[in-house]
Amino acid sequence: MHPESDLLPLSALQHLAYCERQCALIHLERVWRENKLTAEGQRLHKNAHEGGPKTRDGERTTRGLEVKSLTLGLAGVCDVVLWQPPDDVAKSLSLPAAWRRASAEERRRWNIMPVEYKRGRPKTGDCDRVQLCGQALCLMRITGDCSGRSICM
Repeated sequence: MHPESDLLPLSALQHLAYCERQCALIHLERVWRENKLTAEGQRLHKNAHEGGPKTRDGERTTRGLEVKSLTLGLAGVCDVVLWQPPDDVAKSLSLPAAWRRASAEERRRWNIMPVEYKRGRPKTGDCDRVQLCGQALCLMRITGDCSGRSICM
């Protein structure tokens, strides 16, 4: 178990996979200079996090969901999480109500996917997917399961 003060930001996983020096500058040395591109990325994330939970065609969407795992030593915010219940779950229930009513077995049949928004084109390497994997692992620790799928936009 990691103390809360030592949790690694999920974004640091992406920074580390992309460039170790960038990760050290941002997360260890706290050297960061905002520019036009990073400001645009901040705006994109702010937009992704705004708005409350929604339900459409049975799929629930949460935005700006804070996640953490003391076991894994990770913490951060999922831009969006899609919660797709199995077909036999009442579509009229709110996400919290549907989740509370579901048994552990029923919860394993939910499709839970983190969605990460990034500025620009997808990177050629796996750095963005590494961050999504961290988000999925935190969701698994919280929910007991995750679909194993994620989306980077």
